[in-house]
Amino acid sequence: MQAVRAIVKPRGGRISLAVPSAFSDMDIEVLAFPAQEAKARLYDFSDLAGKLAWRGDAVREQRALRDEW
Repeated sequence: MQAVRAIVKPRGGRISLAVPSAFSDMDIEVLAFPAQEAKARLYDFSDLAGKLAWRGDAVREQRALRDEW
């Protein structure tokens, strides 16, 4: 199913929408919803972020984990 999506600004209570010629012999359903402005949601990860205090040999630990397989 082919669809057409357009965000238009009504002028005097009317809108104009261009549709593909493939729709010319079909009934078309039109739905109108107010457009939501895309706002970037910024999440504060500061409560989840931290720093690991590592006092071991990272390479030795990696090799030990790998050897378990």
